[in-house]
Amino acid sequence: MQRWEIRVLVWTGEGLATLTSAPESVYSRRGPVRHNATMIERPPWPLLCAALCAAASPVLAEMYKWRDAEGQVHYSESPPPGQPVETIKPPPKVDSTKAREALDKEIGKFDIRADERHDQEEEARKKAAEDKDNQVACQEARRQARSLADKPRSYRTESDGTRVTQTDEEHQASIANTRAWIAEHCQP
Repeated sequence: MQRWEIRVLVWTGEGLATLTSAPESVYSRRGPVRHNATMIERPPWPLLCAALCAAASPVLAEMYKWRDAEGQVHYSESPPPGQPVETIKPPPKVDSTKAREALDKEIGKFDIRADERHDQEEEARKKAAEDKDNQVACQEARRQARSLADKPRSYRTESDGTRVTQTDEEHQASIANTRAWIAEHCQP
């Protein structure tokens, strides 16, 4: 009498196990993994990879769409006997090199747009910093213009550090120069 064994590969938290019909027990570090199971110490990676590739490859067979007597739509790989069916053809095969080239082209466009956006943001930050510096300079110029207008006399400092009183014409020229700078560089 021959004895038949059924073996099934199962992934457990401890590793890959083979379930068989033989009454064997497997113990892991945490105790029994499963009754009637045998632990595989080193999984057969080439066999697993081949099985996964075969399972992941697209099926290029025709599909059939049909309705049953109750009106429900069904899809299958073989047409039912005696039923009108609609044949669904498989999608066209994709040329991976052209697809990769198209993807690289789109990535290049994206990178260019990202660089342009970065340059615009950097330019906006620089402009904001210049505007802030200009506001500070305008505030100081307005303060100086008020100070010059409020005082009947003003002083200037010479290069040797001596203080010289300005004449009325020089004082009025300082006020005019300050107001002209404000009119040119500052917003009202």
